[in-house]
Amino acid sequence: MRYNFTFRQIAITNFNRAAVELEQVGADHADLRGFNLLDPYQTLCKLPTIVAWLQQHKLTVDRTAFLHVSKHTHWDIHIDHGSHDVALNLPISGCTNASTHFYKFREEAISTLTKSRGTGLPYLEYYDPNPELVDVYYLTKPAVLNIKMPHSVSNSTDIDRVCLSLRFRQDESFDTWIDSML
Repeated sequence: MRYNFTFRQIAITNFNRAAVELEQVGADHADLRGFNLLDPYQTLCKLPTIVAWLQQHKLTVDRTAFLHVSKHTHWDIHIDHGSHDVALNLPISGCTNASTHFYKFREEAISTLTKSRGTGLPYLEYYDPNPELVDVYYLTKPAVLNIKMPHSVSNSTDIDRVCLSLRFRQDESFDTWIDSML
């Protein structure tokens, strides 16, 4: 694991305007459930406020995902598969009372390579009979999430939790941006 943090909430300039743009992305993909990859170019074309912020920080998005966690659902403890270490999660709807939990394993966990709901992309799901909860966050504002730390999502509310997740090209500009948060 490259980074030793769970999450950081961040400020995005004019996020109130971006929230309206994100609502439209949510409406465009209302039929999707689980974890679904979206075309980065088409998605970012609908988010000019986010694009302006990304340009200010010289960040290049190379993957966008639409996450729809249905009401009364719990996603098992997992680590996201792939080369990305962090994700920028942007709330769309129903995020206030749904939570992401981060864990440390007390003993050697059993890992299973499984497929995500929606895309069927691989990710590592873990089982430890007694994991240690190390942090919890609610996606009430944009947050950078360490996706290489074991985590789960819990939505015990009566409404679905929907967010957009951005993954970045990990270059010098990305490293500078991450370092500024730590």
